[in-house]
Amino acid sequence: MKIFPIAVGLALVAATISVSCDKLHTPTPTLQPSPVATHKPVQANDERTSFAQTTQREINELRDSIAALKVKAESASSDIRARLIEEVARLESDRVDAQQQLARLRVTSIESWNRLKETLRSSLDRLKAAVQNAHKGPV
Repeated sequence: MKIFPIAVGLALVAATISVSCDKLHTPTPTLQPSPVATHKPVQANDERTSFAQTTQREINELRDSIAALKVKAESASSDIRARLIEEVARLESDRVDAQQQLARLRVTSIESWNRLKETLRSSLDRLKAAVQNAHKGPV
């Protein structure tokens, strides 16, 4: 049941992000931005791309780890199997939520990106901890 508060937290984070994303307005581009203005978005865009690539790798690793946990559940005794399968389903749902947050992060404005980056990082850290705890659990 340690996963339930984490799942609820991730659901709240996803809901918050969803609501805040609906309220985002992309700035109207200018015809000739100043050199200072063009330098900062390029740097932020590079950082966003790097962050997105790193996060995608982490999500892929978590997907593999969850798949390994599913295999472990299938070979467990029936009472443990039921609990692990339920936990795997919750973890997979959280992974899908993280993947959706990453997709939103890739299309947000620079200002919103900074806020969403921290939210996604926090969600991903909680998901990693939950997956690690699930692997350490009974069996």
